Amino acid sequence: MKKESLISAITVLGILFLSVVIYFGRAYLDRAFVQDNVAEMVYVYKSLPSIESEEKNSYVIKQRIVSKFLKGEKFAPHTSSAEGLEFFERYAALNKYDYKEPLFYDGGYHLDLKKGDLVVHVYHKEGDTLWKIMIIKYDWIWNLGF
Repeated sequence: MKKESLISAITVLGILFLSVVIYFGRAYLDRAFVQDNVAEMVYVYKSLPSIESEEKNSYVIKQRIVSKFLKGEKFAPHTSSAEGLEFFERYAALNKYDYKEPLFYDGGYHLDLKKGDLVVHVYHKEGDTLWKIMIIKYDWIWNLGF
């Protein structure tokens, strides 16, 4: 009976210890690395010029286990896909982003602008008024799946 009690106590303490390590480890990674990434992603999103003069936009920060990424929307009802893609191509050239030709699938255009480990994903469905933008910092934390 005492042997089972000892094993149970060690198991409970082990789970408690592991939970504390995970909690504080996640908090440390968030403070040390992820918050800087979030600030950089917000800066990049806010530095994207307006597609139209009356554009409305919004963004939210989403989180995986530790990593965070930015999802934004730019409302540009008078801009066609061709005009918008040309706009982002000029923006990429001016700001020294690697520009890949846009891909058309799933009824819309997908465009990636890359600078270092920061990637700006742009998606627009033909005829839609929203341009969806996702900004991800592909650092070591993101690449590990956290």
